[in-house]
Amino acid sequence: RRPPATTHRFRSSASHTSIRLRLSKMPPSGATVEASTFKPLPGADTMKCALATGFTGDKYGEVNKLIEVSTSAPKPTLNRKKKQVLIKVLACSLSAGDSLVLSGNMIMLKPKLPYVPGMDVCGIIQAVTEKVTKFKVGDMVVTTSVAIGGMAEYMVVDSTKVVLKPPSVSVLQAASCSSAVTAAQATHYVQKGDRVLVLGGSGGVGSAAITLAKNAGASFVATTSTQVDLCTSLGADRVIDYRKQNWWEVDEFCTHAK
Repeated sequence: RRPPATTHRFRSSASHTSIRLRLSKMPPSGATVEASTFKPLPGADTMKCALATGFTGDKYGEVNKLIEVSTSAPKPTLNRKKKQVLIKVLACSLSAGDSLVLSGNMIMLKPKLPYVPGMDVCGIIQAVTEKVTKFKVGDMVVTTSVAIGGMAEYMVVDSTKVVLKPPSVSVLQAASCSSAVTAAQATHYVQKGDRVLVLGGSGGVGSAAITLAKNAGASFVATTSTQVDLCTSLGADRVIDYRKQNWWEVDEFCTHAK
């Protein structure tokens, strides 16, 4: 059931930072590649990865002292009893969520040390379990794991968390777009004719929310941001520079919501 109000406010998070892992040559956008195209590092059961050896919230020190590169980490393996895929990682993005996990302050998501950081990935499927029917070896996909495993040469994830990468989206863009999932959830109730306010329209969630709200039929989308041109290009009808004006004092939007 959608809420009765037709004015929606969404606060965005920080945008994602995409990091290219220099582990293999990237294929053209939208390509489907055979697994044999990519040669693993010497030693079939090992891989290159980033390892977090401590948490920033502990006494161990800063981030640059807590993350090291390993060239002989155990390669993850598939659990044949589950619907899993093995992905050759082409790109992994880091966001505010990764920083929270690395802080060690998330009780529900505090991995055992050492762990491989990174959760948002674009890559090529190298292997699947027998229960996986929607994907095959060679598919280029996008996935979001449960907090860890992305900054590595290989990554194992549940197939229900995997989607095919659209041909029009680059590898780096695909690895950085998981914020759109939150935006899609936030704009789920937007209907034709609604008026929407997005707080932080130039962030990872906010930028996607503007476009999704417009696509859902919103008649007016306002947002707060200092990046006027960017938000306008995404479809915002009104961009409020929060350094110069309070959004709650804008009559054009707020009077209509009363």
